[in-house]
Amino acid sequence: TGLGTHGLKALGGNIGVGLEYNSPARTRYGIEAKYWDGAGFTGEPLLSRVEEKVDFDWGTNSPDDLLHDSFSSSFEGFFVVPQTDTYYFGVSSDDDYELIVNDQTLLNASGCCAVEVYGAGMSLQIGQIVPLRFRHIDRGGPAVAKLWMKIGPFSGEILRNNWLRTKPLPL
Repeated sequence: TGLGTHGLKALGGNIGVGLEYNSPARTRYGIEAKYWDGAGFTGEPLLSRVEEKVDFDWGTNSPDDLLHDSFSSSFEGFFVVPQTDTYYFGVSSDDDYELIVNDQTLLNASGCCAVEVYGAGMSLQIGQIVPLRFRHIDRGGPAVAKLWMKIGPFSGEILRNNWLRTKPLPL
């Protein structure tokens, strides 16, 4: 946000002009990621960054040397609908996960084994900007976090970078 004034001399006296403007945060392709050490989302994250997409198989490692084998991650952003249709959002996660799309909890479970699972379908319109959040907890051992999408009966694919935004604003 900015505020400024400017004065001009005119034949009949001074002319004053005041300007006030708002500079919104610029959106980026990708999704905002935050990482905590340990199984939980308490305190400030140790690491925050923008990821191109959520397509991770860390094995028995973690996203960064700051984190140990047990860590938590949160991916938040917006999905820009590429075409009008019914969409199914899903995850692969080892261990716990929660997926919220358009303020609806689609998936919430604990356990291992990183299989691809999908929530109920949603009818969405082209250009619609849909908030999404995927939270993942790795309790040790293999760590997987993947965010999937499929349209109608077609096979799933990882949510593409050009469909994800960090803020609900156009580029």
